[in-house]
Amino acid sequence: MTTDAIASSRIITLSRKVLDDSIAEFDANADDYGQKPGATSPQKTEQTAINRGSDDRAKARRFLWRAGNSVAGYTAAGARDYILSTITLLEGSRIPLYAASLLSRAACEAAALANYLMEPELSIERRLLRYGVTILNDHKDRARAAKEFPAGSAMGRAGFLASLESDCDHFAQRLRDCGFTVTKDVVESKAGDRETIRPALTDMAKRLLPNRPAYYNSLSSISHSRPWALAGAMVGEAEDGTPAIAPNRFELGAAALLELDAITALDRLWAVRCGRDPEPAAKKYRQRTKALDNVILDLWQASSGG
Repeated sequence: MTTDAIASSRIITLSRKVLDDSIAEFDANADDYGQKPGATSPQKTEQTAINRGSDDRAKARRFLWRAGNSVAGYTAAGARDYILSTITLLEGSRIPLYAASLLSRAACEAAALANYLMEPELSIERRLLRYGVTILNDHKDRARAAKEFPAGSAMGRAGFLASLESDCDHFAQRLRDCGFTVTKDVVESKAGDRETIRPALTDMAKRLLPNRPAYYNSLSSISHSRPWALAGAMVGEAEDGTPAIAPNRFELGAAALLELDAITALDRLWAVRCGRDPEPAAKKYRQRTKALDNVILDLWQASSGG
């Protein structure tokens, strides 16, 4: 086995292990946080407050709170699923060139959206605004997408598009029933809090994962097929100019590190939202991250003669 192959094997093996251990840790912790919430659980406090009142406004706000919690839950589940997919990919005998990078970016953005929705420090009013703009934007995106289907196709039926546009209008009215003002670009509360209807997901991810902006930008460039980013898979060139390609071990490591950051952020989110101390779990995640970071750094220095 060549030196490069040994280095790649070390990064792949450790990446797979730390991700696998972290998913197991997160699953166990999420169950524990939910079953044994702390006395100061923001989730419980919100639930008590949102269940007060029986007028139309209170009912509309309860509907929005429950719908938003559902969206946040399956968004976080999506992040977890992307990470599980990376683990499965790294177990294979033939690893695709760029798939780990694409999965990592998707995991980071799903975690960022879950955090945007469930950030424990938010007031109920601000959380409802974020739930509202996220779901309304989702309705609008579906309607926009339907307009692109050919007129004769099943998805391009006029009745289907009209139904989606009706869903947009119906949900916008639900937000007004909550006491919010809905315009083309923002949803605003009577207190003056506002959220844009199309929040920037990339900005959310960079705020949630501030330690590795260069890694995130690199993965984003791969997802957009930027030539300079794709060139990381080139390991040589034949006489006829045909490129010799293989998965870039450092990009695989970077993808795993970002996914570790994402699962760490999600664990903290669940802990604080349930009124539990996030630090015991965070310490274990940091140890795994440091172990992988050190291996990548050592191999990078060795490969560059540093």
